[in-house]
Parts: sequence; structure tokens; C-alpha cells
Amino acid sequence: MRFSSPWDLVQVNILEQNQILQPITEQIMIIYVIEGQASVCESVDVFHLKREEFIILEPSKVYEIIELEGNVVLISFQYENVFFKWRNHHSHFSGHSNNHHSSIELELSKKLHSFLRIYFSQNEDNDSSMYEIYFGVIAYLEKYFRKKHAKSSSEEKFNARINEVISYLNMNYSREISLSEVAALFYISEPYLSKTFKKVVGISFTQYLMRRRLEGVKKDLETTNEFITTVAFNNGFSNVNSFNKSFKAAFGITPSDYKKINYIKKDDSQIGKNTISVLEGLKKLSPNSEAVVSYKLKDTINTNLEDTITIQANHYKNYTKNWNEIINIGYAADILLANLEQQIGLMQTSIPFKYGRVWGILSDDMIIEKDEIDGKLLNFGKVDRVIEILIKNKMKPFLDLGIKPKMIIGKEFTIHASSFSQKCRTIDEWGLIVKEFVSHCVNKFGYEEVSSWYFELWKPSEKVLNSIQGVKQLDKSMIGNKYFLDYFTVIYRAIKQVASEVKVGGGGFSLDIDEEDTVNLIEKWLKLDVKPDFLTFTIFPLDQCNHTFSETRISSDEHYIYMKIRDNFQYFRELKSDVELIVAEFNCTVSSRASINDSIFKASYLIKNFIENMEHNTKMSYWLFSDIFSYSEDSKRLLFGGTGIISRDGIQKSPYFAFEFLNSLGNQLLHQEDGIFVTRKLGQRLQVLLYHYSHIGAENNFLSEKSMKDDQDVEHLYNRESRTFQVNITGMKKGQYKMKKRVINKKDGSIIDKLSTFEKNHHIKQEEIAYYRSTCLPLMTLEEVNVQSDRLVIKELLYPHEVMLIEVDYIY
Repeated sequence: MRFSSPWDLVQVNILEQNQILQPITEQIMIIYVIEGQASVCESVDVFHLKREEFIILEPSKVYEIIELEGNVVLISFQYENVFFKWRNHHSHFSGHSNNHHSSIELELSKKLHSFLRIYFSQNEDNDSSMYEIYFGVIAYLEKYFRKKHAKSSSEEKFNARINEVISYLNMNYSREISLSEVAALFYISEPYLSKTFKKVVGISFTQYLMRRRLEGVKKDLETTNEFITTVAFNNGFSNVNSFNKSFKAAFGITPSDYKKINYIKKDDSQIGKNTISVLEGLKKLSPNSEAVVSYKLKDTINTNLEDTITIQANHYKNYTKNWNEIINIGYAADILLANLEQQIGLMQTSIPFKYGRVWGILSDDMIIEKDEIDGKLLNFGKVDRVIEILIKNKMKPFLDLGIKPKMIIGKEFTIHASSFSQKCRTIDEWGLIVKEFVSHCVNKFGYEEVSSWYFELWKPSEKVLNSIQGVKQLDKSMIGNKYFLDYFTVIYRAIKQVASEVKVGGGGFSLDIDEEDTVNLIEKWLKLDVKPDFLTFTIFPLDQCNHTFSETRISSDEHYIYMKIRDNFQYFRELKSDVELIVAEFNCTVSSRASINDSIFKASYLIKNFIENMEHNTKMSYWLFSDIFSYSEDSKRLLFGGTGIISRDGIQKSPYFAFEFLNSLGNQLLHQEDGIFVTRKLGQRLQVLLYHYSHIGAENNFLSEKSMKDDQDVEHLYNRESRTFQVNITGMKKGQYKMKKRVINKKDGSIIDKLSTFEKNHHIKQEEIAYYRSTCLPLMTLEEVNVQSDRLVIKELLYPHEVMLIEVDYIY
């Protein structure tokens, strides 16, 4: 199919109530509410769309507009006919913004609005703008809304053959085609083609061909003045009576009536009433959705963006928090340090976590082994102490029993690394040690207590281990997938023999540098008799990473973690629906010598990623708890770019306060969108969390570790646009309220900004450290507000990376 102008690449239809929609594979079809609202039903799911919300329709599904008020359109982007010949595979898209307003959905909504403004102008002077916005929307859909399936090679071949058949039908539907003809053409049997086609596409071969022909008829009736009989013949129908019946059955209207309603002459100077209504609706949209004729993202500096929302104080839903489940404590031997125990106590007092993740628990540093006449005697005294510290501070152990080493990665090389064990043991020997260890724990801490723990088995990554200097290199067979699966089977059975309720899983899989290998291994693993109770993953958003980690760059995609979780976890749950999926490690960098780790950027980064990923229903564990774990001989300064939320000397860093803000939120969610999170607690108490996340990777692919130069690297982070938030809360009880505001910014809650001019001489005394520990806190203000009507307006200006928590409590 050829397209003579950019306007042929897209089509917009105004929708009506009770309309049935059956998407076709070659187009990306999106329902978009310009103004008003619409309820869209697909099978048992109903999507209630409000103004500026959308839903992407999936092929093989049938949708019905069951309620409609205002202006609602169906936008159809030509896709397969434009891109298939280059990509040679079919893509499917899905997504919606119903009750979900992350920055991804909001950005697509803005793009669709801009597209409609240009589309309805039908101005030939906008041809280049239409091309630009068309490819811009397609690129955005491909990046964030294309369904990703990590299929096995056999399944890919299986689907590839059907995709070839679909492509053939799309290009030849206008002539007579039969199932037997196509089967012969592709050298497959008719029964096989019929069965596999329906399995892949969701509808039969005949139904797909009929739908494709009817869509061709619809377009020709709308855009040409040909006789209806000619239109039918041109689209593959040989019998007019049969065609008329099929058309009416599909669309609820005769072809002639459809043409009377929808055909508009090309040279019509008058825009129909519906189009005028649509244009009026577009004008009424919120100011922050205004279209730009030249569709380019402007990289403005120090301009002010404004976000305004209106919410009901009594309209809420319950939600599950994902930020207080697990925290990475660190390498087991380091936990025995006295000052670290104090830091754990401090953390659990103000920002308590349910589980503390520890590795190296069975390393040579932790187990005392003595030869006896009747075998080896194992002393778990050090391990007991680590577990006692966790339990004393009301934290459940999340113990990695694998051979994960301790390593500290710097700007240009691995600063420190220590081998897990220098002893060569067989899989069965490890199984006996683990069984004895779990039995010891049950005897010491009780069966009920141990049954609530997690036991993890780390899977060695060849890429990671090859980059570590100073670590004893493992035999290749120990790194391989077969060894790991055999190893896990032995460990799993050893643990379950002692405590069957314990959760056993693993294996710290990378979803960045090892994504493809990870998917292939999990596919095999979940088909075995011994399956994991949970899977753990690490995500560090790196666009580039060499074999020594000396050249790593933060991804320019600010939704990197969100996309990795969404695309992979959906597929893993399809393989085994009851497997628990856990993000065991995430951060924006692998380096423990990056000044950005000490900046206020990490506060907004942490909040943004926890909130954005709540919908995935997964525990997430931030990397890392304390800078003590990344302390080494090169760490002379008070702050040295460690990934902890608390410094080596116990000074709370900005991500620590971010956790405090998150923990202050209520359990009832009123509103969520990019930068705004509003909750409530019982007793007329509201919490408004505002955060101005500004991604650091977009304009300069920022984090080349060895190019970073300490404190001066954080200065450019603040040269961004400010952002104004206005939150209008209706349905408030009249009376007096106490409003408490806490804010993390350059002046308050950012230790690196306080020390930037003083700390270069490295000479800071203990009393000075104590002073900073007590004064480097978020700014807090208190005021009383009087709500005379039922409306409370909160308007705040935030500079880049700032985070503000506003707590509004009714005064009885």
C-alpha cells in the first residue's frame, strides 16, 4: 500500500455510544477522550476513561462503547504497511491511562492531543509537521507500549510463519483468497494453518479476512465517491447481497447509510458539525496540554512548568506500599561492625523495613570449620550474631546463601573485592552445610520465626565476575546454567527437608547486562520439577557497560526500570503465575564513588521509581543501606560517593529522608500522577507528596564514572526548569487545619551541598560531624489554615530534584 500524503498515514473517527470496535493488526488504534467521558468494555473488563485519557486497542479483541458523553475519537495509525517490510515481524501494542497517570501515559496523551490539533486543521502547510508528529507518536508507542514477549526460539518460528500469512492477507485481501490456496503457498497443511492462525491471532482465518475486507470498504466509503458495488468488488467481495449482510452485521448500518453519514468531499470547505465540536473540545483542554505546531521537545532552561489537578478528598482506593519491604543491608561480615549496628537501629526506628537482605552469610569470613574424627564441625556463631542484630531491630532475615562476593566499584576500576570462599566444595557438600545451617537456625530461633525468612541463591554472572579484580575466578562449570539449576535443586531440597514453609528462590538475575541470558534460564527453570518460590532481579539503568565497569553511562530513558519490570515480569508470571518476583537491587549507578549518590537527585529518583512501579505488585529493594559497605582505603573524605542512604559517620543523606516521606503516607490513595502522590489517613488527615524529578541522562548521557570530578559534578543538576504544582482538594470538612510542610532541597537535607565549600581539607572533627548529623535535615514549617468552603488549594514551586511532603490534619 502506498501513501501519497502524510494524512493517509492516520485516520480519526468520531465515536458513538454502543459502537463495536474490532481492531486490525496493521493499524495502531487508540480511543482518546477529548472532553467528557467514555466507558469501554472488553470481555469482562470495563475502562472508564475521562478527559485526556486513552486506551490502545489490541488486535483479536472486541471492544464496545457502552457509555459516551462528549467528544471521543478513534485514532488509527497505519503501522504494519509502513514498517513491516523493514522489520519482518508483527508488533502488538497495549496500554491505557484509566486510573493511571504516570509520566509515560501523560506524555502520550499530550502527543495525541498535539496530533489531533494538526490533523483537524487539514492544512497542507502542516505536511511536514504531520510527518514529524506521526513518527514521533510511533516511536513513543514502540518504546513504551509495545508488548514484549520473551518467546522461545520454537515459538518465534511458530509465530513468524503466521505473521507471514497475515502480511500476505493484508497485501492481497482485495482479490479472491482461500485457506487452501494460502496453505499451499506457505507449504503447510490446511488444518495446521487453520488451528495455528486462530491460536496466534485470536480469530479464525476466515474472520480475519472478512474483517480486513470490511475495514477496506469502510475507508473507501469515507474517502471515495465510487459506487458501493465497485467498492465491494475492489475489496474482495464477489457477492453484493452477501457483502451487504456482512457489513450490516459488523457495523449495525447498511453500506449506503454509512456512506451518507461519513463521506466528505475532499474539497469541502465546510467542516462538519462533529469536527467543529471536536475542535472546540480541543480548545478546552488544560493549558499544559497545548499543542505545538512544530512538534519538537524544547530543551528550555529555567522556565516554569505548571501542573494543576483537582481531586476529591473522599474518593480513594487502597494500595500496597512497595518501599518498606526490603533494604539491602550488606555483606555479612561487615554487619558485625559496632557502628553499623547502631545505624541499623536508627534506621528501624524512623524508617522500618520488614526484611534486611544480607549476602556472604556462609562465606569463609562467617563460618568456623574444624575437622573432627567423625567429620567436620561447623560453628555458626558469627552468623548467629548477624541474625540476632536483624531480629533485635525487628527485621526479618533475607539471606543469600550463594557465592556472591563483596565488591566495591569505583570510577575506573574495582576498588575492593573479596572471594566468597577459597574452598572447593561439591554441590552435595554445600547441600549438607546448608541443611545443617537451617537446622541450627530452627533450633536457635524457632521454627515459626525461620519459616518467615527468605533464602536466596545467587546466580554467578560471567560478565560480572570477569570484571572483578582480586576475586578467585570460579571454574566455568560453576558459572553455567546447568550447574546453577543442579545447585539450586540440592539447596532447595536441603532447606525444605528442615522447614517446608520457608521461601527458597533466587538468583539475583541482571535485567540490564544479562537480560537475554536471564530470560532463557528462567524459561528452563520454571519447567523443571523443582521450581523457585520467588525470583530476584537486579536493575541498574545502564546504556553502556564495558567488561571492567570503568565506562558506565546512565540510560537516557528515565523509565528504564519501569519498562524492564513491566516487559519481563508480565512474561514470567505467564510462565508461573504464583512465583513471587522481587527487584532485589536497584539504583541509578553501579559506582560507589559517584558524587551524584550524595546529592538531592537521589531523593526524587528513589521516590519516583518506587511510586512509578507500584502497579507491578512487586517488592523493591534499594541498593544500598550504608556507606560503610563501600568504605575502603580511598575513602578519606566524609562523603565519597557511596550508594548508601546514610553516610559512613551516620549522617542521613537525602534518600534517607525520602524514605521518611514515603513512610509518612497514608494507606488510602486519592491521586497519583507524575510528580504528585496524594494519600489520606483516618480522621480528615491528608498527605500530599510532590517531587520534581529531573532526569540526568537525557542531555549528556551523564554518568561516565571516570569523568566525574567530585562536588562540581552536582552543580549542573540544578540548572533545570522549575515546576509549579497546584492541587485543588474538594470535599474538605469545614474548619481549622494544621498544615506541616517538609522539604528536601539544596539548603535543607542535602549534606553534600552543606559541605561543598568546607570539606576539601578533609579535616572534620567528631563534634562537627555530630553538628551536621543533627542539623542537616529537611526544612519543616507549620501553619494553620482555615477551610471555609469545602475546598483547599495547595500551590507550591519546586526546583529541580526537590521533594516536598505536605501533611494536612483537621484540628478537632
